[in-house]
Amino acid sequence: MSIGTLVDTLRLSRRHAPPSALRDPEMHVIELKTARLRYLDTGGNGQPVVMAPDPPNTIEHHLRMVDELRKTHRVIVFDLPGFGFSYPRTGSAFDLAVQRDTLVQLLNSLHLKDSILVFSCLASFAALGAARQRPDRVAGLVLAQAPSFPDALDWARRMDNRHILGTPVLGQLMMATQGRKIADGWYRVALPKGSDTSDYFRPAETMLRHGGCYCLASAFQRFRHAEPGQYVGAEQPVTAFWGLADRTHRPSNPEGLREHVPHAGIVTLKDCGHFPDLEYSHEVIRAIRGEH
Repeated sequence: MSIGTLVDTLRLSRRHAPPSALRDPEMHVIELKTARLRYLDTGGNGQPVVMAPDPPNTIEHHLRMVDELRKTHRVIVFDLPGFGFSYPRTGSAFDLAVQRDTLVQLLNSLHLKDSILVFSCLASFAALGAARQRPDRVAGLVLAQAPSFPDALDWARRMDNRHILGTPVLGQLMMATQGRKIADGWYRVALPKGSDTSDYFRPAETMLRHGGCYCLASAFQRFRHAEPGQYVGAEQPVTAFWGLADRTHRPSNPEGLREHVPHAGIVTLKDCGHFPDLEYSHEVIRAIRGEH
């Protein structure tokens, strides 16, 4: 762990989600080894669908999708450690191993089997790693904006072209003081050009104003040290959606994930930005239900 990521864990490890973030009776907090995790669980006997919002998106961004999916599935949505209202433990790193292990701990704690994992962007690698580690708990994956590992590294460098977020301590201070401004700017470039970003920014801004976290600097700093071999090559069925109107991923290969998962089905969406699970949720839900 670097001094920068230590800054984030020290300032957040004692923080708790405010009552407003737990008002829904289906919202819970679970104490795991890696994090104090906020999650929503619809319950029910349907096949589990486990989703993680792509930060700065939060559980609240996915509520309409949850309402549709709960008709056929048990739906669990959780904020990743260091994002939203999920707080990392002291000493916990922000690398893919922690995200993978957090997911495995959640699957184990809730005794979930044959789950469909729905993850996006960099977190897709954590989902693939969990699928490799616990194939008994994962039946398939539906991913969004999941590039090849080299393209993901290039993407992270482009998003930090001034080398501020990647600088320990400086990056953490930038996110702690400028998180709302950075989130606003992110939505403006990640969604299709000319989009109204207010419906995306509003829940993110509310989260940050009420003590939520957006530890993008720590995630970027740790991602650069990841070993891709631990997080690729799942045997389960994989469907990956790619928004072609995502300007942040313009140089990335939409079919790059096949470098690691050759059998992955790739669905490209011409007018979609960085969030296929939200922008084209009807298509993603069809894939989850095996209708695609």
